[in-house]
Amino acid sequence: MRLPLGVTLGTRWYHDLRTGETAEWDVMGIYQNPCRCFSFGLYYQQFPDREQFDFLISLTGLWGTQSNGTELMKSILGPIMADEKGVPWDYR
Repeated sequence: MRLPLGVTLGTRWYHDLRTGETAEWDVMGIYQNPCRCFSFGLYYQQFPDREQFDFLISLTGLWGTQSNGTELMKSILGPIMADEKGVPWDYR
């Protein structure tokens, strides 16, 4: 979901309707400044046995964090932010 001021949010939820258990829940958001030269992303993952928080930073053309969270964020927010520059998964 696109929000004003350069914020984009997304979520993914794996739930077993038969057992009523949630196997995984991912919530994430990313901020991009107006010139798309900087982005900052946060994400939260909930599993049955643990919870995890992480962040991603990207400076377009210079540097970006790369981790498992990068691919997770790309899979959820990628369709919303198709071919945009200044996102953590495309920092070149």
